[in-house]
Amino acid sequence: NFFEENKIEIEKSDMSFSVNVKGTNIEYCGKGLNGIFSNRLNLFNFKFVKMFFEIINFYKGCENLDVNSLEDNITLGQYLEKIKKTDYFINYHIIPMVSAIWSMPPYEASQMPLTFFINFFKNHGLFKLKNRPQWFTVSNRSRAYVKKVTDKISGEIFKNYKIDKVIRSDDNIRVMIGNEYVDYDQVILA
Repeated sequence: NFFEENKIEIEKSDMSFSVNVKGTNIEYCGKGLNGIFSNRLNLFNFKFVKMFFEIINFYKGCENLDVNSLEDNITLGQYLEKIKKTDYFINYHIIPMVSAIWSMPPYEASQMPLTFFINFFKNHGLFKLKNRPQWFTVSNRSRAYVKKVTDKISGEIFKNYKIDKVIRSDDNIRVMIGNEYVDYDQVILA
């Protein structure tokens, strides 16, 4: 609705994933068998071939997993350990993928709540090995909609300021910028 209301154009996007581990033969992408075995030496690497089958098995299992049946507060890392996934699968596939999607270090990726991980991957069709949904992106990237929205705002817009503190009270919202402050009725932080 936001895009339609602001006449923001979108275009098809190619969401892909690839891994290249420096100093090793580990190199692959998710574009079919040619992509998985883009480094043909991995056809003879038992651990790599096993990882390929683990990916298929893990994705099918997670696609059918009922998140309500999971232990409370279990992390992705704990779950991977519990179901005895190999270090190869963990370190060269699933944790790098989670790290890439959420732009986080590997340790933090392993600490992600399992239910959040499962729900996100299911909602976005990431467990599907075939017929994944078409992804879209904003044409001309985020600057296109930021400009359209800021052109409509009649008040002040402050960009790229380091906000030190936001203090909410019954009367207003005080935004601290260094030693100075500005009081507002409403504030949008984005």
